[in-house]
Amino acid sequence: MRFLLSLLLCCLAGITSHAANLPDTIPLRLAHGLLVIPVQIGGQEHRFILDTGMTRFAPSLWGGRVADAATGSHAVALGGAAPQDSLWRVEFPQWRLGNTAFTGVSSVAGGQAPISSIGAPLSRYGQIILDYGKEKFYFIPYEQGPVPVKPVRDFQVQYADGRLFVGLVWPRSHAYAQGVRPGMRVTEADGQPLDDDFCRLIRLLDRQGRCTLTLEGEGKSIRMDYDAD
Repeated sequence: MRFLLSLLLCCLAGITSHAANLPDTIPLRLAHGLLVIPVQIGGQEHRFILDTGMTRFAPSLWGGRVADAATGSHAVALGGAAPQDSLWRVEFPQWRLGNTAFTGVSSVAGGQAPISSIGAPLSRYGQIILDYGKEKFYFIPYEQGPVPVKPVRDFQVQYADGRLFVGLVWPRSHAYAQGVRPGMRVTEADGQPLDDDFCRLIRLLDRQGRCTLTLEGEGKSIRMDYDAD
């Protein structure tokens, strides 16, 4: 009982502290054990899976502009890097959740069936309340006005077969122009050896939000900034 009361007070405090930003009330439904919410893209409604394990905005290919294409590996699971595949970087000029507009939304499409999902990134931009009983999803943006979203990284670090390496580089990116190529080894973060320790890199990004990686390969050594998801 105390826990439920504390949870209710926290929710009310969150709404009160953002009184200038009224919560968006969005219908929530359960489909085959998955939480589904509606998202407006380009003026049309699409259904998204609410996946708290998803670390980025992930619309499928429809409704966006293909800004770049590459072959590589973009996802990391418990078994290591996903197999290489044809991938596209897609930009979405109009992306809306309830009354909240998001700008600069981009995604990686391809590699799997076109399943659209969103999860953890929403917590960067506002508070989330789920009401299973009333089948409602509440989103309270931290700031008024359109919400800018972090872009897709220029390149993606992967882990497989006991080594850290660059799994994907977008050809039209700044990193590619600086010489970063797929397959380059990731040897250091902020000047400290990583020793192919993927968990060390994740902990560093979680603590700092950004680090400078040393990439080696093709007779070159390049230092590039790398942001957390």
